[in-house]
Amino acid sequence: MHPGCEIEHVYLCREAIDFRKSINGLSVLVEQELGLNPCGAALYVFINRQRNKLKVLYWHRNGFCLWLTVWKRRNSHGREMTKQARK
Repeated sequence: MHPGCEIEHVYLCREAIDFRKSINGLSVLVEQELGLNPCGAALYVFINRQRNKLKVLYWHRNGFCLWLTVWKRRNSHGREMTKQARK
């Protein structure tokens, strides 16, 4: 996050969302579905259906920030696992 950005609350949307949504779609979801102010001092965290990606939306000064993180499965040596190794 940006230095000086004050976050008072963190809201986690536990239902999987359509990850094609970007800032506009997510801010509408926060406002209409959650009944919250997307421009407030809060983080809004969303997860995809496979539960391997997160999107974090928050307001900073005069605009939205959107972060995306992807988790990849790794073995005990820190190497990425192939599909065959996972079975």
